[in-house]
Amino acid sequence: MSWKPFAIVAGAIAAPVAVPVVVGALGFGAGGVVAGTWAASFMASYGGAVASGSACAVLQSIGAAGLSTSGVIIASVMGGTAAKVITDNINTAHESSDEEEEDDEGEGEGEGKAENEGKRKKEGKGRKEGKGRKEGNGGDEVKGEPEAKEGKGGHANYTAKLPDTEDS
Repeated sequence: MSWKPFAIVAGAIAAPVAVPVVVGALGFGAGGVVAGTWAASFMASYGGAVASGSACAVLQSIGAAGLSTSGVIIASVMGGTAAKVITDNINTAHESSDEEEEDDEGEGEGEGKAENEGKRKKEGKGRKEGKGRKEGNGGDEVKGEPEAKEGKGGHANYTAKLPDTEDS
């Protein structure tokens, strides 16, 4: 079961509670702007004339009386949306790391190695086939018969056939 719906609901519930707390911590209080806080600096940047509906006025209203009904709705929507965006990013990052792990798997033996070889061939990074050499006896080149051709203009796969030799 996905935890994303729970995160969205939690964000929608937590945001209307968190907004007044954060606004109060900035210095917008029930008795007005608290001296020496960020809110005091922000209010001073208005030059003494804070217009109705400005950011400073809205923050002071929230600090003094809390959120209105529309403020609670807006904060809930924003909190739920933020939670969704965060969980989407977490899921995307998690899926990306899963894909990287899948690409890394199979470097050893068996089926995974064959899958990785297939990926490397598609990307042009595969091992070249068809160059069989006899080892240990001067490296004489051994020629084989082509097995099959791959697609248009593909390369033939050769199977090296070594002569039977006996060590002395």
